[in-house]
Amino acid sequence: MIRSAQSNKRTALTYQERQQILLSGIRGGDISPAACKVTAFSLYLALLEDLAPNDIVCLQEDDNVKLPELIDNILTPEDKGDFFERNNPIAQEASATIVISNPPWYEPQGNEQRKRYEAWWEKRMGTTLPRRQIALAFAQRATDMLKPEGRLCLILPAVILGAVDSHVYLKRWFDEFQPQRIFNLADMRRLLFDGAIHPTVVMSGVKRPLSEQGRIPPREHCDYLVPKADISLAFGRLTIHSSDRKRLWVHAICQDAEILRTYFWGNELDESLIARLRLIGTLHHHSTGKNARFIVCKGFHLTDKSKEPIKATPLRKYNFLSTAIGASDFPKDRMFITAKDLTPFPADIRQVADYGSNNGDAFEGVRVIFTDGADTNTLEVRACYANQPFCFKQTVGAIVDRKSDEKLMQFLAVYLRSKLARYLLFYTTFSLIMERPHVKLKEIKGLPFHLPEQHPDPDLASGVIDKVYNLLKPYRRVTDISNNDGWDDVRKQLDTLVFDYFGLSTTECIVVNETCDYFIPGRQPGNFSALENALVHRPLSTDMKVYTKIFRDELNAWRNRLEGEGNFQVVLMRPESKSVGSIAIVRISIEEQSDANRFRGADKTVASILSELRGSHLYPHAGDETLSMVSDFLIHHEGALYLVKPLIKRLWLASAAAHDAFRIVQWVRGNGEVY
Repeated sequence: MIRSAQSNKRTALTYQERQQILLSGIRGGDISPAACKVTAFSLYLALLEDLAPNDIVCLQEDDNVKLPELIDNILTPEDKGDFFERNNPIAQEASATIVISNPPWYEPQGNEQRKRYEAWWEKRMGTTLPRRQIALAFAQRATDMLKPEGRLCLILPAVILGAVDSHVYLKRWFDEFQPQRIFNLADMRRLLFDGAIHPTVVMSGVKRPLSEQGRIPPREHCDYLVPKADISLAFGRLTIHSSDRKRLWVHAICQDAEILRTYFWGNELDESLIARLRLIGTLHHHSTGKNARFIVCKGFHLTDKSKEPIKATPLRKYNFLSTAIGASDFPKDRMFITAKDLTPFPADIRQVADYGSNNGDAFEGVRVIFTDGADTNTLEVRACYANQPFCFKQTVGAIVDRKSDEKLMQFLAVYLRSKLARYLLFYTTFSLIMERPHVKLKEIKGLPFHLPEQHPDPDLASGVIDKVYNLLKPYRRVTDISNNDGWDDVRKQLDTLVFDYFGLSTTECIVVNETCDYFIPGRQPGNFSALENALVHRPLSTDMKVYTKIFRDELNAWRNRLEGEGNFQVVLMRPESKSVGSIAIVRISIEEQSDANRFRGADKTVASILSELRGSHLYPHAGDETLSMVSDFLIHHEGALYLVKPLIKRLWLASAAAHDAFRIVQWVRGNGEVY
């Protein structure tokens, strides 16, 4: 505020002018008196920072000088500082032009007494508060505080935007509030805040004018900024590359917030692949209705404070599969449950909250079982095939085949452990992509799947299932495969067969493999030393060759879709410099016009333009001391397009090539804007 006033006045402010801004322009409060005192101290420091020398002299010579009283004046402590208190002097409707806050994050347990903010929400919105999350109620209350066209900036838990049901309440919020920028900082949660359990997003925007509230314009969009943890963070700088800036339609977010999960690491290619695979149906479709092929359910629930316990007697006839922390018998790498994994039913379990299991269906028959947790490093679902009777707790889910087709269910176990399933869950599941390796039953049921008899090519599907069955034969009774040299090769063959079953193209296979080999292992580094991973290295020559091929193939595919003519030539002009911040240039032209002599002069001109931009400090970075935008450049010159990109490996993978091709098509066919 001081800097803005000084910029408008074009001269330094006096102490009295600074004090006037503080007392007239800032209001705040907190139930904690200590928090109010800390805030007051921070405001005093801002008031006195960079004072003009003559003001400092005047203050030193004035024996009666006092700093202004802030607490109980512009800062409201204790009960009146409760944001949801009706008489809070700060939180009055349409009273503020700007609201900036880091609200509390809290979700009470199910049996905890209803909180004041929940009562406020229910009265204001007419519904129960989703997740009982105080930050969501705070965001709505802060919106109410704003005058029309007032600005809002909040630090919120990412779950508010990323949870499965979040689009329901986001629609109501966005009817009143226009989101303009969403910074998703989930990838660096362990680096920004020591010991952070939940990831963070920063949201900013404006309150809609009264005439526009309740109506979201059909073409309204917001910037979705998804910076990844890289080495610049160690120096206090947040770097956002072009691929980390998405422009999303607000209506799309309100329809299904999954788009925020998909575009956290993904792009249009990933969204398209996921949508195409879902057209064939999902596991949910095969487990509902009178003619459902599968039964999908969980094991017994040991404790539940909302339920009266019942005797565990019906479960004692079964053996037991333990998933206890530190004493789990659930196989980590194998795909089969063996007798050695089972123990007698625990004698100390005399009562349970419920039997779960769909009346015992989960404990018998031909089935696939899987735990809630996934592998920390690979996010692989721990799915196993079983056909012997045994029981387990609610931390394990089961897919039971009514027709007892052991070949199909072994293929299903392979699919759940495959790279394709990891890819799909990574881009659609909040916990896996932003928080912790945890998969819900509903998310497993959302995975694409079609039965072999419903496959577009039933013979191909049956052949794939037979090949999977035969590949697994030697491993059905193996209890330890950690030192089995052939297993890794078998896993690669199984992944390829899954790709074939679901009809993935060559490019899609490469993209799925890259996600599993680079993005998943490189996500959310736990410390600054872990920032030095493959994603931030300089791309290898093999990476550049794959990028160039995929880029050209995707441009040609777009030509075919749009009924165009001609062939593209893509030439990579690699720089000789290996210094930090070096770039590479990709030249795209029509093959018939692409003789070397034609472009020799144009290439020199483009190199000269880039050199001039560097000299003017306009490329590749733009921003301030803490936020840096690293942009790609697209230059049109002498009948060719020149794409200029930083030499960082994750920007030169196959997925980046497909995305770059899509963006260029957008630019050529659109209004010259590329996102």
